[in-house]
Amino acid sequence: MWTRPLPKQAAYTDMNSLNSNQTQSITPYVVMHHPYLPKIQDIIVKHWQIIKTNTKLNCGFPEKPIIAFRRPQSLKDILVRARVKPRHDSPNGGSRPCNTLRCLTCRSLPIVQTFKSKSRAIFTIKGCYTCKTSNTVI
Repeated sequence: MWTRPLPKQAAYTDMNSLNSNQTQSITPYVVMHHPYLPKIQDIIVKHWQIIKTNTKLNCGFPEKPIIAFRRPQSLKDILVRARVKPRHDSPNGGSRPCNTLRCLTCRSLPIVQTFKSKSRAIFTIKGCYTCKTSNTVI
């Protein structure tokens, strides 16, 4: 059975037409999702009269809360970093000391912005590198 698609304007509700008191009084109750978790919405509906008469609970929930489930961290979230570290490119790139007090490598590390290859070509060092930088040869 085919249905007629809704116009775009009818699909969206106008948030300005909602009562401002109604939108402010609804409290979301956020819970971490777990498959063995009991049905919280049913428990709240069943015991709403008790929650409403209790003075401590009534301050937190003047109206029935909306139950929202939060997704727990997956193995991917734990292992994979979403943000990429920014490159530290600067016009004053090159090798620099790490400025730790007991570093013996920095004493022999020259501060340079360029290096010369065996074919006598001169290359500019674009990033800032120290003795603590990984995957570099000093």
